[in-house]
Amino acid sequence: MREVPRFSPISAYLNTRLSHEFRLGEGVNLWVYGVGYLNLPDHSLARYLTEEELLYCKNRLNRLAGRFAAKVALMRAVGTGLNWTDINIHPSETGQPVVQIGEESKDIIRNKGFSQYRLSISHDEGIAIGFAAAIPENFQGSLQIGVDVTSNDRFRELMEKSRNRLYAIVFSEREVDDSQEDPQELAIRWASKEAVVKVLETGFKQGVGRKDVEIRPESGNSFSVNLVGKALERAKALSLTDWSILVVPNDSLAIAFVAAHS
Repeated sequence: MREVPRFSPISAYLNTRLSHEFRLGEGVNLWVYGVGYLNLPDHSLARYLTEEELLYCKNRLNRLAGRFAAKVALMRAVGTGLNWTDINIHPSETGQPVVQIGEESKDIIRNKGFSQYRLSISHDEGIAIGFAAAIPENFQGSLQIGVDVTSNDRFRELMEKSRNRLYAIVFSEREVDDSQEDPQELAIRWASKEAVVKVLETGFKQGVGRKDVEIRPESGNSFSVNLVGKALERAKALSLTDWSILVVPNDSLAIAFVAAHS
């Protein structure tokens, strides 16, 4: 049960970009895997998910696909297959994935030279994305990751219904100006904010507001983040000082990957 499914071309492209854009230190392996809800394995998902995961997912394809994608991403990040049901992913109070790994798989990961790992999951518009980091034993400091995928069509509909409200509580004046009020550009900033608060492990809770996270463009598809208020307090508490954001936009989706470290 230790085979790892072949990753898709979109994952190969994203991993090439992430390796180039995110410089997190020698030995840190990042991997992203995307799977369509309808491309899940035809045979029993009990082979891939634990009883606890199946109970939580309740046959909801987005949750099932998210956990499947996250496990593949983790295996690719550590560079070896693992027992699928030795990995149990369940949500925390803020909705962030909490990963429990059995002793057999922990030993395998340690033997590959990694002492820690991080996972983030997002799903929308029929696709789920798992984003994983494998952190070597000699890594100094802290490292957190986050991913979010947002449907451009769904966000455009939200803009049509609630544009003024979004400007009031979500986007700063600079974000609106930077985007020239283009819904697709604002969807990129929405996805980036969501990925940032996954890094902070708060979601938009614990006093963290959407305007506490400001996304500014840099070169190409890279962005920077300006944190204020509770978001900044949380980043300081986690010792996160260096941030990287890569956005992969297309006609249907805005996908944001974020990594932060000390």
